[in-house]
Amino acid sequence: MRKIIWAPVMAVFLSLSCYDGASDFSRVLLLTGNMPADTTRLHVGVFLLFVSPETLITEADFTPSTAIPMIIPSGTLVTFSIWAEGLNGGRTEILTHAGVSLPVILNGQALTPVALELANITGSPLGPFADSRTFIVSWNAIPGATGYELQEYNANAGLWETAYSGPFNSFNPGHQPGSLRARAYSTVFSLSTAWEYLNW
Repeated sequence: MRKIIWAPVMAVFLSLSCYDGASDFSRVLLLTGNMPADTTRLHVGVFLLFVSPETLITEADFTPSTAIPMIIPSGTLVTFSIWAEGLNGGRTEILTHAGVSLPVILNGQALTPVALELANITGSPLGPFADSRTFIVSWNAIPGATGYELQEYNANAGLWETAYSGPFNSFNPGHQPGSLRARAYSTVFSLSTAWEYLNW
């Protein structure tokens, strides 16, 4: 776990406290205390109430830090989402962690600290599984994902075909498929998790 260097953080507090935002803007310090040491990039989205492309207020990329200062338009209830990239045992960047804050009230009057825990999404976070009785394919939700894609392998054509793409984490293909793969994506960050495979 990284330690927060308090001198720079206090400088951030002081600089933000000089900002006279009236009620149109709010000062936020986003706290990511459990960020892994090998994180290379943070993608941060700010949303009205819940995570969706339609509720997006703003998004930005940051260098890794356990304290991220932001000045954003005020909103009644605001939710923060982070997708973190890190190194995959070398120089290749992959998505490693994701997290979503609880909704917070921002009224532009004070500096608001917002804590956000990051969940590990390496390995097989989706864990797709199928019910042979109903043909329903389900998978775990990923924090901050705006959608999921399920593909089925067409052996005759020798390619993967999209069976489902949307916000829900289950789908009924209407038949017993052979090989499937699923991934989560964020249209806000233009990123997706690695494919996870399921053989029926």
